[in-house]
Formats: sequence, C-alpha cells, structure tokens
Amino acid sequence: MKLCNRTRSALDFLLQCKNISRIVGALVNLEVVTRLSEVCCQQVVKDGALPVIFKVIKKCNRSLPHLEVIKYSITILFNVVKYPSVYRAVFEEPDSVDTLVELLANFRDKTFVFSKTCCLLVVLCRDSSIAQEILNMTKIVEDIKSVHNIAERNHRLEAKRNKIKSKVDKNTCQLAPPTPFKGKKSNSLKWQRRMDMVQDPLEAVRLLVRRLGLVGLDE
Repeated sequence: MKLCNRTRSALDFLLQCKNISRIVGALVNLEVVTRLSEVCCQQVVKDGALPVIFKVIKKCNRSLPHLEVIKYSITILFNVVKYPSVYRAVFEEPDSVDTLVELLANFRDKTFVFSKTCCLLVVLCRDSSIAQEILNMTKIVEDIKSVHNIAERNHRLEAKRNKIKSKVDKNTCQLAPPTPFKGKKSNSLKWQRRMDMVQDPLEAVRLLVRRLGLVGLDE
C-alpha cells in the first residue's frame, strides 16, 4: 500500500471507527509511517493527521485501552516534532499545548505517557519563539510548575522511604557491596535520540522546566 493511501486509510479509521482495537491498529500504522522519515511525516501532516490525533486524545480516559491509544498518539506526535519542516504544525494545532499539559496532570502516574509528553514539549521548546509563547500562557506555566513540584515532592518522599528501608536492611543483614558498573559513557548520541531515550518521569519534567527557564520553583 502506498504511503498516502496507508495514511488516509488510518485516518478514516480514526474518524469513523469506535472500536478501540481498530483505533489502536490505525495508530500503529501511523506510528510506523511517521517513524520512517521526514518526508513521511510531511505527508502525514499534509493529509490532516494532526487534528485527528488531538481529537482522539481528547476523547480518552484513564482506562487501559484508552491508555494504549494515548501512548501511540503521543509517539506519533513525538516522531513529527523531531523534524524541522513539520514540528511547528504540532504547536500550531488549536489547544495543542493545553492538551499536552493536561496529559501531564492526568497521567503523572503513567511513566511512558508522562515522560514522552514532557520530552515532546522539550523538543518543541527548542524553538525559542515557541518557548516564549508557552511562557506567555499563564495557566499553562502554573500547571507545569504544579506537575514539577508534585514530581519533586514524590521523589523526596520516595528517597526518604528508601533511606529508612536501607537502614532497616543494613541492621538485619550485611550484604556484599555491588560491583560498580564500568561501562563507557557515550557522548555520540544525538540530542533527539537522547529525548527518545528518556524514561524517568522526574528527569523528563526537569528537562522541561529547565528548557523553559522555570528554575528556582517554589516546592
């Protein structure tokens, strides 16, 4: 099947079908297409995929089937924003930033969705004009601060629990210290690749607030 036909077929499914498994199948097709190249992403944007994807995201809830829909939708958008010729199309979709930040608030306990959405926003904010436009959105900035503060607070609580547990374990048994990992760090990975690899939610949201210059936040 030709690229344009595959894209349009997937979009037709997304617009007309209410069966979750078929919707996921259509999104899988679009994810594969957008992963291929910049030309493929240009075709997907040209065929009007972005408004459809955002519409699908807005209809989702926190159920497991809908979570799969969101995962593939965010991955498609992430694939698109990696390319200079089409990344602005994602930002320019009506309410796109609102929708993405709302995902951060609603799915902060879902590692993949949260981290991928943060990284998607980080990539968009490499464009200083986009970053500035986001900074001008007062509610969006406050929501990002709130999500970041919650992530930091949860991290501190988890660290405290782990410290207490570590003391208890140390008193009950003496274990041999772990062998330090001596792997070589690679600096050759491109920045985009790094964003694609970020999985830790705290690291992801920290990258976002740093990219926006939201440092020294009240916690």
